Amino acid sequence: IDAVTGDLRKEWNPSPIGDVRILKVVGNTIYAGGAFKRIGGRPRSYLAAMDAITGAATSWDPGVNYPLEGSFDILGNVMFTQRDATAVKHDLASLDTVTASNGDWSADTDFNRGGRVVATPYQLYVSGGFSFVNDQLHPYLAVFPLRGTPVLASIESAPLIYAKNDPAAAISSAITIKHPVYAALV
Repeated sequence: IDAVTGDLRKEWNPSPIGDVRILKVVGNTIYAGGAFKRIGGRPRSYLAAMDAITGAATSWDPGVNYPLEGSFDILGNVMFTQRDATAVKHDLASLDTVTASNGDWSADTDFNRGGRVVATPYQLYVSGGFSFVNDQLHPYLAVFPLRGTPVLASIESAPLIYAKNDPAAAISSAITIKHPVYAALV
């Protein structure tokens, strides 16, 4: 969609083969995640970067092995993914957006349903259908510091509002970063 006129830009069509579940624009690059095997004219499995003007896939190819079931966010040159399926084999992991190599940040969950990842300069917020993070009971929402070892930060001061019949779906559906953190059903 043209940002000035609101018209559909028909010339921009990366022609994915499979589902695209998430898009993120960073400068002149659009990152896509999902269950596709080809996008932007090149074979790319599940995670790709495309030129924002042409829709052509860039040379960035992290070699993901399974569909991206969660989400991702980008901070600087680091992509934080949920339900990562690279060689690291962690549910939460980082990738370099320049080299496509695995980053040095990762964590494990018993993730089973889509959620959301939001990166801020100091913390990573993750919501979704999980009960444990790094073998600690920590259902539905986790906060990690971005500096040092990925240990769970306290979220005691962050009020959570969720649907009583399905808190995972409620928290997964929306997460707004403020101070404190609020996650709620929209």
